[in-house]
Amino acid sequence: MTKPRDCTSEPCALEPAGEQLSTWAAESVAYVTRFLAGLPQAPLAYAEDPTGVLEALCAPPAEEPGDFTDVLALYARAVESGIETSGPRMIAYVPGGGIVSAAVAEFLAAATNRYTAFSGYAPASVALESGVLRWICRLLGLPETALGVTTSGTSMAALSALVAARDNRLGRVLDRGFGPRLAL
Repeated sequence: MTKPRDCTSEPCALEPAGEQLSTWAAESVAYVTRFLAGLPQAPLAYAEDPTGVLEALCAPPAEEPGDFTDVLALYARAVESGIETSGPRMIAYVPGGGIVSAAVAEFLAAATNRYTAFSGYAPASVALESGVLRWICRLLGLPETALGVTTSGTSMAALSALVAARDNRLGRVLDRGFGPRLAL
């Protein structure tokens, strides 16, 4: 059994800093730039497993950290299988193509990791979220009293919409229960 690393006194593989972080970021941006530049010519569907990537990805991870360039190359190979959902030939309703500005915003939000469930923890981040929601409400022509919520994805958004619709039509059913109470 290997001894856990002390991340307080030495850099850890999952928490790069300084030059290593800059290198990872630069390599990632270079890859994304090449990927996006190639989208207009990318096929709608790639070969099932053009480079044997499935076997490599199904294998257990190594015990020791790998080289980031190698990991990024494996990721690039993985992207080259399946359906190209980011390209101009993808016109399906779900999933839609990626939006680079949203990806950059997601990167910033994930890296800074502000908890926005309570305004006291990150008041400016909550204000930003509130401003975006008010802007969307105005775009949709909703009244000033309209409210909104951001979610982590479409599953939570759909669930939130179903709960809101149920409560709108049936009232707060969870407050009164779903039927007669049974006594045992």
